[in-house]
Amino acid sequence: MEKDVLCNLTNSKRNLIVEGNPSSGKTTNIIFPIVEELISRNENLFILDNKEEYINRFYKKLKENNYNIVIINLRNMEKSEGWNPLWYPYQLYKNGNLNQTIDYLQQLGSILYPYNTNVVDAFTSITLGLFEDAKGEEINLNSIYSITQNGLEFINKSSKRHIEEYFDIKKSTKSNVIPISEHLLSYMGRFIEDIVLDEHLSNILNKTTFELPSVLNKKTAVIFIGKEEVDYFNKISVMFIEQLFKIVSNNNFTNKFNIILSTANIEFTKLSFDGRINTIIDMLTLSHQKSIKFILSTYSKERLYLKYGSYIGKLCDSISILDETLKIITSNSYKIIDKDFDFIFIEDSIIDYPHISKNSIYTFDLKKYVMEHLTCNTLETNLNESSGTYIDVDALIKRIDDHIACLESEENK
Repeated sequence: MEKDVLCNLTNSKRNLIVEGNPSSGKTTNIIFPIVEELISRNENLFILDNKEEYINRFYKKLKENNYNIVIINLRNMEKSEGWNPLWYPYQLYKNGNLNQTIDYLQQLGSILYPYNTNVVDAFTSITLGLFEDAKGEEINLNSIYSITQNGLEFINKSSKRHIEEYFDIKKSTKSNVIPISEHLLSYMGRFIEDIVLDEHLSNILNKTTFELPSVLNKKTAVIFIGKEEVDYFNKISVMFIEQLFKIVSNNNFTNKFNIILSTANIEFTKLSFDGRINTIIDMLTLSHQKSIKFILSTYSKERLYLKYGSYIGKLCDSISILDETLKIITSNSYKIIDKDFDFIFIEDSIIDYPHISKNSIYTFDLKKYVMEHLTCNTLETNLNESSGTYIDVDALIKRIDDHIACLESEENK
């Protein structure tokens, strides 16, 4: 690509669409030179690299330029950093940002459960309960799944389920958790089952092993090796991209951030909530205000417009690869130049992948939480009834413990 054209495209604050048929050279002859230029300018990068083309092409150059490299690898999950999608909203919650927490959980829920606002609300409610009651190491999607399973079990042989008692407890404490139906709880569990029952994937999603957002204060390249052929892997890619955008847009980083995506291989949710960033249009609209630039690779702009709306064209410059020429459209110009492409062979590089160790995954025990509250209530009732008279507290506690053990034994039969 001509140097002046390359500079104009990288200097522009507008997003960029690169359009071309498969094997047309849009990655190797258009986006690769752009990435080279961005690295030479020390700009931050996020690259969705499902085919591992970018990591093999640029890993050595990134190292030579002293980039901090973060690799999330869904194709070889032992060679990956860890990333817990619930950790960021949990930090928002702990810092007292309840409204932001709820907004973000709604956004996350809309990715996991698209087109079903009732289940999104249910996910938000259950996750808020997890933030209120669980230990830090129990904040993960496995805990959400555990609640959907254990919550539907009856307490001993009564007609009351654990989740019903849990909601009664939360109601008495004026919690932000709202009751949901058993049907919605069951639905929630089914739709995240594939994620949490994948042992390697659960290990990656259990704990974030790099510091967000502080890592982005450094010169950083985040390379996300996705697996678009599996639906729930695609959802994880979208969750990461939207969380990264949220973090970058909410912080005043000094360095420009570039997000490089193949829209042929990723589906962003089209479910909209007023005021929440959860669609590609929202992100493209806000990006130029936040020193963020999207570079989108696609087979067809028309296909992109059908998927996300024609307004996307107003937010982006574009390069279309034709048979003999390149058509370049910006906000104020239209240019056709000769196509002078080279064949570029991408060799496998020696890459120092991270290694994630296999850790125990701790989950929130809803049944234990409910039984402990029932025990406390029983103890309080007995003490109130015995007010003014001597009571052997040790004997009472032992009797309650024995009663719980008996109930648990019956439950396990």
